[in-house]
Amino acid sequence: MASLSWQWRVEALAAVAFMILGVVVWHAGDVIPPSFMDTGFGAGLLPKWLGGVLILLAALLLLETMTAGRRATDPRTAPPAEPDHEASPRLRGAWKPGALLLLLVLMLVNADYQLIPFYLSVAIFIFAVILMLEGLGKKALVIASSVAFATTVVVWIVFSQLFMVIIQ
Repeated sequence: MASLSWQWRVEALAAVAFMILGVVVWHAGDVIPPSFMDTGFGAGLLPKWLGGVLILLAALLLLETMTAGRRATDPRTAPPAEPDHEASPRLRGAWKPGALLLLLVLMLVNADYQLIPFYLSVAIFIFAVILMLEGLGKKALVIASSVAFATTVVVWIVFSQLFMVIIQ
């Protein structure tokens, strides 16, 4: 039961952090100058859209986490208590939302300061996220490597070659 409480807190904290990040991204769209086109859509529309989607998804995660936490603590629906001789909750996956948030923050910091090239940071981020979700097995390493490489190539083709966006 203690592990559920710990995991619930970590997921709720990650959801709130993602909501705050969504608000920051939303307001970052105001910094971008308006477009000179007649469409009314400017470059600031994408951050606003992404920030809004991030806020919505984080709110859904928080709602799901809170209802799952209530269901787990309700004595009528709670599963029978298991012996507490298992591994620590941190080793069983409760650390994953926090690690994902840390990876996202590091990627955003890298976008500002260009510590490593953009394409390499995308590949590292995707590789790490897939490993966190799949585990450290041989199959997961192959899947993570393949998807990270393919996604990086697709991003390069779409943005650099198709849309002619210069990404350093």
